[in-house]
Amino acid sequence: MKLPQHESSLTESLAELRHRVRTPLNHIIGYTEMLLEDAETPLSAEMEAQLRDVHRLAQGLVSLIQSALAPAGGTPNGADVERFRKSIIAPVQKIVRGAANVVQVAPEDALPDLLRVTGAGAELLEFAQLGVTKRPSQRLRPDVIVPARGTSQASASVLVVDDDDANRDILARQLQRLGFSVVTAQDGADALARVETQPFDILLIDFMMPGMDGLDVLQALKEDPATQDIPVIMISALDELSGVMHCIERGAEDYLFKPFEPVLLSARISAALERTRLRALERERTRELERIGEELRRSNDDLNCFAYAASHDLQAPLRTIATHLQLLERRFGKTLSPEDRELLRFPVDAAQRMSQLIKDLLTFSQVTTEEHEFTPVSCEQILQRTLNDLKANIAESHATITHGPLPVMMADETLMQQLFLNLIGNSIKYRSEQPPRIHVAAERAQGAWHFSVSDNGVGIPPEHLDSVFDMFKRLHGHERPGTGLGLSICKRIVERLGGRIWAESREGEGSTFHFTIAEKKGASESDTN
Repeated sequence: MKLPQHESSLTESLAELRHRVRTPLNHIIGYTEMLLEDAETPLSAEMEAQLRDVHRLAQGLVSLIQSALAPAGGTPNGADVERFRKSIIAPVQKIVRGAANVVQVAPEDALPDLLRVTGAGAELLEFAQLGVTKRPSQRLRPDVIVPARGTSQASASVLVVDDDDANRDILARQLQRLGFSVVTAQDGADALARVETQPFDILLIDFMMPGMDGLDVLQALKEDPATQDIPVIMISALDELSGVMHCIERGAEDYLFKPFEPVLLSARISAALERTRLRALERERTRELERIGEELRRSNDDLNCFAYAASHDLQAPLRTIATHLQLLERRFGKTLSPEDRELLRFPVDAAQRMSQLIKDLLTFSQVTTEEHEFTPVSCEQILQRTLNDLKANIAESHATITHGPLPVMMADETLMQQLFLNLIGNSIKYRSEQPPRIHVAAERAQGAWHFSVSDNGVGIPPEHLDSVFDMFKRLHGHERPGTGLGLSICKRIVERLGGRIWAESREGEGSTFHFTIAEKKGASESDTN
């Protein structure tokens, strides 16, 4: 039989042909599932058996479409379509007869759904016998608004967008059974209008619609800041990967093929809603972190201003106290008894310790809060400048300081010099009765530079090896000079440079302070001195 040219499937693309053949099958599968699972009036055993046969036959035809009309693209071969049509005549006739038999004995409340099954079967039979696939009629009717049944998902509102009246009805009822609140729209323009006036938690949009298709609706939603965060699941009878890819690239959350398995449908929607909730939570946390970060920056700025002001305002009266007490000692030194001189020396020493404490606190604050610039620095040169700064201490203690090859590395020059100054100064300060012998070494290990500063000083008791870096920790009281902040400053510096610091020691035999600095790009791999 020659097919009518204006309706011949040979003039259709393969994708459109498969879509049109699968659409009535989706109707049959969807309505028979709802009749079997959700009928208001219980069905007889004979009716259930016939409906299950109809459902099984329709599922079999879906599988047959997969093999006979494989999604290879282009225009289908006429002979292949002809063979396919003839192969489905018998099962389609069984579907139509089975549905008609059930109609004759079905309860009244089941008739509307059964008539939809028989109508879809008649549409399939017309294609099988004549090669005609009718375009879905636009039987416009008021949009379905189905409230949720009060299940755990009752708070989720869904907008279903499909140009096919039966598809909208099936999907809306399936979602209602799953506990969602559902509104439907008959085309893309209708969907966009509804989204403007009513909030939805998720949208299910048909891929193929006349006029404004699903991709057009998706793009319009994602371009509008007011709707771009609403999750969208595309739905279609088409199962070609190219369509799925286009939808995901345009921002779709997921893609579902018709007919829908209720469990899978519920799982996909729930997963999409959960991902959307987590993204919203992540955005909220990001905004909160940005707010906290901004407050922290303001607090750090205020702290720096306070530290500088406090340093200046406190140092001035301390200098005045110490200077005037020293002037008194010089003026009346010859007439003062040793006890009186000792009384004057106590407040002078206290003022000097307070002055040093203020300087150390300011240094600690700067290390903690200020931004530092990482540039290639020569540790050899930094060490030499440090030794020059400690020249008086070295001469007074008769210290011997040696070092091995030291690298050129990416770091903050000021921080590195402060680190060397504190560690070497600490070794001189806590020396034993023997002249200090201090050795500085460095080696590359596991993507970092490992430095060590070893001495022959008094050492550290084992129980204090971890706490020695705590603020104001002084193991020897006021027997040795210092404020108890030197090693705390070292720890903060190393942490700012991306490393860690620790100590090894034997009491009475000396200590070794180790610290690592992570390697950063910018300095030559072979730069050592």
